[in-house]
Amino acid sequence: MGHSLNEVPVSMNAARPAARPPGPPAPFEVTVDPATFEVLPRWSAAYGPLLGVRSPHNSRQTYVLFEPELVRHVLVTHHRNYAKGRGFERVKMLLGNGLIVSDGPLWRRRRRMLQPAFQRPSVERLSAVMRAVTHRYLQRWRAAAEEARALDITRETSAFALDVILESIFGQDLAAWRDEAGHTPFHILVDETVRDLRLAVQFRALRKRVIELAHWRRKRDVQRMDFLGHYLAARDAETGAPLDDEALADEVMTLIVAGHETTGVTLNWIWHLLAWHPEAAAQLQAEVDTLPTQAPPRFADLPRLPCARRVMDEALRLYPPVWLFTRRAVAEDHLGGFRVPVGTEIAIPVYTLHRHPDHWQAPEVFDPDRFLPERTRARHRYAYLPFSMGARRCTGEVFAQTETLIHLGWVARHLTFEPLDPEVVPLEPGVNLRPARPIRLLPHLRRQDTD
Repeated sequence: MGHSLNEVPVSMNAARPAARPPGPPAPFEVTVDPATFEVLPRWSAAYGPLLGVRSPHNSRQTYVLFEPELVRHVLVTHHRNYAKGRGFERVKMLLGNGLIVSDGPLWRRRRRMLQPAFQRPSVERLSAVMRAVTHRYLQRWRAAAEEARALDITRETSAFALDVILESIFGQDLAAWRDEAGHTPFHILVDETVRDLRLAVQFRALRKRVIELAHWRRKRDVQRMDFLGHYLAARDAETGAPLDDEALADEVMTLIVAGHETTGVTLNWIWHLLAWHPEAAAQLQAEVDTLPTQAPPRFADLPRLPCARRVMDEALRLYPPVWLFTRRAVAEDHLGGFRVPVGTEIAIPVYTLHRHPDHWQAPEVFDPDRFLPERTRARHRYAYLPFSMGARRCTGEVFAQTETLIHLGWVARHLTFEPLDPEVVPLEPGVNLRPARPIRLLPHLRRQDTD
């Protein structure tokens, strides 16, 4: 059992904070890799709510936070004291200097420019794309059910999420890029499962296509209500300047990866969990069957899907796509009774927080009802942060949730899934938390689809 922040001695919160928190004696590189993923739960149990570990490369310390109140300090109440951490340097190779990677004044200007594209009216318009793609994939999955053919649900949900985000960004212009199989050059994100330098080089080469399409729209004054249209229309609040070509490409490429990978892998985990928990699947099906529609749920229908939302939230708790956030102290601070020198790296292990026994009852159990309002109220708000928190909370949160709920509400109305692989799936803790091997499920038509 871990330790509560309240157990920190009063003297440690005095005017003279301790030099450094306890931690393992040997240097260790805290980063998005299997070694870090494996050791963090043990460290949490051994060292309590805050630990320090020396870098093997220099004298810099990394502080790892296992206490929600410390997380709030870094992400919210003192967020200006913490910039993006070292872990984002790897992402920059793939995405350039988009919203996920940028920091400081540049990030604030870009966030203000692009935020309107993610507000509810825009997401509601784009929900038509989500509904159309969901219906298209349901037809594919129904055909597989009729043929008693297994689905590689990891690949299928990845392809689904990629189609949604690409059609939401490029709209009708995407058709010109499709090949005979209906794929675009961006399909390498589905085909190439290894996230390495080779994929980064291939993906960055596609920036040219984004810039060419932007030039074509500008030259013809083409105005569309997709994400690219919003980005082309965005203006800096101070200068009135639009995004230049490089900035536009950075932001579009960032949106493709962020909008595809996280939602795709979340849907993968949702269907895996529901296949292994038929009672939860039945509860979800009873809910979606009450919707008065013979088409995918509309944006206005989503408040009528509280069970689907709880399933989504619980899947995000067990398998947060971004399992480790990093920050870096830009000014000296005090944290949990300890001094935080300038340059200290901060690691927030979301996966470990989401399964910490101090904050969750039976944390390894899939229990969507733990997100019922009466149970949520008793929990610290910062024990759950699949989309981060504070000023840098994910801009695409509403978009991702809407896409997930529309997909769940329509597919669960027609199909159930039978697991073909063991319940415990080996994990690949890279930048995103993915299954180490594809998950196979056998789809079955529900009785109402066979009548």
